Amino acid sequence: MKKGEDVEILLEAFRNRTKLSIISLLLMNGKMTVTQMSKYINTTRSNLYQTIKEMKDDRLVIISESRIVKNYMEKYYKLNIPIFDNVSQEKLLKEIDKLNADDIREMLISYFVSTSILLNALAEEVRKADNGELNEMKSKFGSTLILSLVTLARGPLNVFSSMYREFVKDLEKKSKENQEKEDNILMVVSFPLNKI
Repeated sequence: MKKGEDVEILLEAFRNRTKLSIISLLLMNGKMTVTQMSKYINTTRSNLYQTIKEMKDDRLVIISESRIVKNYMEKYYKLNIPIFDNVSQEKLLKEIDKLNADDIREMLISYFVSTSILLNALAEEVRKADNGELNEMKSKFGSTLILSLVTLARGPLNVFSSMYREFVKDLEKKSKENQEKEDNILMVVSFPLNKI
């Protein structure tokens, strides 16, 4: 399949809140069953199964393992990372810039819904952690833990956006050189606080 088609598959997934929520949960957990996903995603299981089937057909997810549990075949799904790696962040951002208003609306809604699901799942992990686990988390992250919420005027935001795009290009280059993946999340969103 051509890389151009991979971009379209990703853009379509990013516009669909259920697909983007599944992607977010699988990024966080590595692998999950539909039953496990249904605890976080507010939709029917039949919709989740249909969405997983579509994502499997598009090569976004693959079955990582199957187990028989109480006479039921339980399938664990994980992201098919190569399809994500085939599309550079720069190419993806260029394609996003070409989207029309309705597509941008759907993408933003999907992003905010999936991010809220991810943040709720992370909050639940922190809630469940005992003091030892929290101290281990603190020592593991040290000075790399970033908690930030700032407001910026348009000028500084444009500067930051330009710097961020260059930063992501550099990260992708370094990532190709070093195939070791880390399990850290960096989320960046810029959104006008005043009514559009």
